[in-house]
Amino acid sequence: MRDVGGGMQRRFHPELESLRGLAALSVAGFHISQSPALTGGGPVLLKDMPSAAMDVLKVLFQGQPAVVFFFVLSGFVLTASLQKTGRPVMELAWPFAVSRLFRIYPAWIFAVLVFAGVYWLTGKTLGAVPTFMEMVRNILLLSVSIDGVGWSIQTELLAIPVLLVALHWIAAERSSGFSSSRPCWRFSRTR
Repeated sequence: MRDVGGGMQRRFHPELESLRGLAALSVAGFHISQSPALTGGGPVLLKDMPSAAMDVLKVLFQGQPAVVFFFVLSGFVLTASLQKTGRPVMELAWPFAVSRLFRIYPAWIFAVLVFAGVYWLTGKTLGAVPTFMEMVRNILLLSVSIDGVGWSIQTELLAIPVLLVALHWIAAERSSGFSSSRPCWRFSRTR
């Protein structure tokens, strides 16, 4: 795998990738628990069904904490991989931003079109009725009314400049003589 704009190999962190996978499974489980189940008395959300198994699953499948954890871990992995290139931030910024956009936007556009297609075929929607203008607003991420979890896509796009600023800050600290090998909470005593 090539780094953005460079020839260096990224270091694969299997333990971090495993944690990201577990966080993604937790989010998927959370969304599944929001699904209605047909019972004799009508539809009931899976998460509201009384059972010991569902109580355990509620603890394991926490949506929001898992998403936040996933974002933090992804930010670390992305920043570390960009940092390892050894290239200046200004040289990495444009290729990194473009690659992130092309990684995120096609899937998002596909999701918006699928939700619109489901509405046009069935008349069912999870949010706003997908008119042409509402679709455009959602595709541009000015709104996430068609697919409410689009806030996570908005967050990913907002993270692009944040990661680049963090990388610039790390590089500036290193060039000023700050030693990143020593934790910042350890202060040496001088007498």
